[in-house]
Amino acid sequence: MLKYFISENLNSKQYFLANKDCFFHRYCDTGFKTKWTGFWNGYKKMIEFFAFKVNDVWLSEWNCEGFEHDYVRASHIHWVDNTRVLQQCFIPKESCYLEITLDSEKECEIELMLAINMRFREENLHNRKYDVSLRNNILQIKSELGKLFIKLPEKSIFEKRLEYRTHEPSGEKQCYFVPGIIKYFGNSFSVKIGSVLKETCERSKKEILEKKYRLIESDNELLENLYRSAIANIELLKTKRGFYAGLPWFLELWARDMLLSVDALLYLGDFEKAKEILELFFMYENNGKIPNYIYRENIMYNSVDASILMLIQTANYVNFSKDFEFLKKHESELRRILTQLISRTNENGFIIHDVKESETRMDTLRRDLHAIEIQAMFIKALEIVERFQKYYMLFTELQENVQEVKQKLQKNFLKKFFPEENSWPADRIKDGYVDLSKRPNALLARLYVEFPLNIKEYEKDDMLCDIGVRTLSSSDEKFSGMNYHNGQAWSLCTAWLICNEFILGRTNKGFELMKLYWKLFNKDTAGFIPECWNSETYELKGCGAQLWGASFIIRAIDEYMLGITVNGREERLSVNPKLPDEVNYVKRFIRIADWWFELLISKNNTSIRKLNRVF
Repeated sequence: MLKYFISENLNSKQYFLANKDCFFHRYCDTGFKTKWTGFWNGYKKMIEFFAFKVNDVWLSEWNCEGFEHDYVRASHIHWVDNTRVLQQCFIPKESCYLEITLDSEKECEIELMLAINMRFREENLHNRKYDVSLRNNILQIKSELGKLFIKLPEKSIFEKRLEYRTHEPSGEKQCYFVPGIIKYFGNSFSVKIGSVLKETCERSKKEILEKKYRLIESDNELLENLYRSAIANIELLKTKRGFYAGLPWFLELWARDMLLSVDALLYLGDFEKAKEILELFFMYENNGKIPNYIYRENIMYNSVDASILMLIQTANYVNFSKDFEFLKKHESELRRILTQLISRTNENGFIIHDVKESETRMDTLRRDLHAIEIQAMFIKALEIVERFQKYYMLFTELQENVQEVKQKLQKNFLKKFFPEENSWPADRIKDGYVDLSKRPNALLARLYVEFPLNIKEYEKDDMLCDIGVRTLSSSDEKFSGMNYHNGQAWSLCTAWLICNEFILGRTNKGFELMKLYWKLFNKDTAGFIPECWNSETYELKGCGAQLWGASFIIRAIDEYMLGITVNGREERLSVNPKLPDEVNYVKRFIRIADWWFELLISKNNTSIRKLNRVF
């Protein structure tokens, strides 16, 4: 198992534990420092914080001297009266286990205080009341929002003291409820907390991760650990209906984030989860539009790229899985999506967007009328549609429309977005206005359409800082290091740069940036790749764990460094590796349909072997 051990700056580093039902967020020094820390059941918070006392000493940041995390179990190491105390937490299905272990044969008094705060994600203060009951060592706490069960160890003592309190973690006032104090005498203590009390264990999650870690092996430890950490990130962000886009606050089902992550799932052989994502958003297709996000009863359709990505990722899924029935099943939805997109094009073949609201990934900005990555994605989607027409006889009645729009779009894309006097492409075009703001969106566009790219422009100090690629050049008058889409450094954009370095044959530079990416996995969040930072102070500003940041590094390694190409129709695999100087050997297992292939890639030789067993 991968393990992260931290002994310094525990107060500034956070961590997550998660499963498909719930997640737990805390700081490595044991602190619950914001309104987002605590135990969550999906989009409902359940526990605000908890605290243990051993004899008369609270386990806290003042006596926490180390932290260890392996994605399954988090361990805080304390010293109390010259005794080592281990405080641990792990999150099996629908519940949270808390454990205390003392390196002492002498029995101590162990006390647990729980602070309950059942609320929706978007709530702060509320006036919800709680009922408390105890039966057969099971403490039940109930409100109008749900139930929480606490399974206490035998011979524990519960002292009922109902208290309603408030506090202000990170300056935002929150309310919480203390049902009482739980006491126990001994040198070890464990308690289970959850919305149900099924018997579960942590072994299954370990087995899942260990199996997936075997998908890659390399003589370069950094490459191996980077890939495996990305696997763990993706696995822990899974939910029952898809993925968290980012923890702790992106709890909606974001189409763009999940669809951009489908490639990683396919390279990892997780066709079932990729299909689940596509099925989810086909279910909510409305007149050819795919939602931007789904949250409880709210469904927002303000996304232009989600619809384009449905065409692209349906094709990618079918290519890897050979699930041709899936394509036939969703032919009508795909036709509506295609028709809707064509209806949005102008005389140049460009898709029109952001007329009334923001519709691209830079959703704090209006990027009307034609953004570079949207047009590039659409070119790719139209190429895919032509293959649908050729191989599967789909949308043949739209063939002339598709060819006409594609030809105009391809002709005008280079002509309009690449002014001769400029060394980087336009970010967007509007009614003859060419926006030459230097942004990383061209790096994403280059993954869908081949065009000349001066990669060194994105390696300059105005774009690439010590923690990654900025969303806007620091030389731009609109730049601010703390502005979300006008200056912060994003892990996602850095992954795009890595992909392009390998595309353009700058192999060692790509690997140098991978080393930077690896550092980011442990900079602020133990073992997770965060979203974004202030690009001047390097302070974390976004969420602590983000799906597409992990997914794109899988794609960077598999698609662009190893050069793995899949042809599912012919069950054929090809490899065109670009190994950096520091990497001599990589073994990868790749799935096509129900078959697994073993790839052995070295600087001198590459072999592909079809396995006679399921990996």
